[in-house]
Amino acid sequence: MFLKQIGSMALLGACVAASAATVKPVAVPMLDGQGKDVGVVTFVKHGKGVELRVAVKGLPAGEHGIHVHATGTCTAPDFASAGGHFNPDSKHHGYQNPDGHHAGDFPMSIMVKADGTGSAKLMNPDVSVDASAPNAVFGKSVVIHELVDDQKTDPAGASGKRIACGVIPAAAM
Repeated sequence: MFLKQIGSMALLGACVAASAATVKPVAVPMLDGQGKDVGVVTFVKHGKGVELRVAVKGLPAGEHGIHVHATGTCTAPDFASAGGHFNPDSKHHGYQNPDGHHAGDFPMSIMVKADGTGSAKLMNPDVSVDASAPNAVFGKSVVIHELVDDQKTDPAGASGKRIACGVIPAAAM
C-alpha cells in the first residue's frame, strides 16, 4: 500500500511539473496610434507571477506607464477600446495606494531612450499566464501611456494618453 501511495504521489508530481512546463510565454506585438510596429511585450511565467519583458522602438523618449487593460481590443488612434486597467478585485490604482493596486498595474514605468528604444523587465504577482487562473491575462490588452505612472492617482496614475497597445490573444486551451 505504501509503495502504491508513493507511486501515486510521484505521478501527481510529474503531472504538476508537466502542467507547469506547458505555460508558454505570450508575445504581444505593440502598435502605435498610426498602426506602426513599436515593439513587443512578452508575458513569461515567473514563480507565482508574471515577468513582463518589454522591447520597444519608435516611442518618445522618457518614462512611460504600462498596464494590462481589461478589454482585448486596441482601436487606434486613442486605444480607448482597451477599457480600464485589469482590476478583478476592485482596488485602487498604484503600488503606493494604501488601499491596494489594480492587478494590471506594474510597480514601475518603462524608460525609453533618446533614440526611441527601450527595454524593461517588470514583475507582476497579480496576473497569470495560466489560462485556468481567474487572473489570467488572456483576452486582455497591454497599453503604454505617454507619461510616467505616479503609482497612486486613480484611475491610471496620471500617465496620460495611450500611445501604444497590443491585444493579448485568447488562451489556447
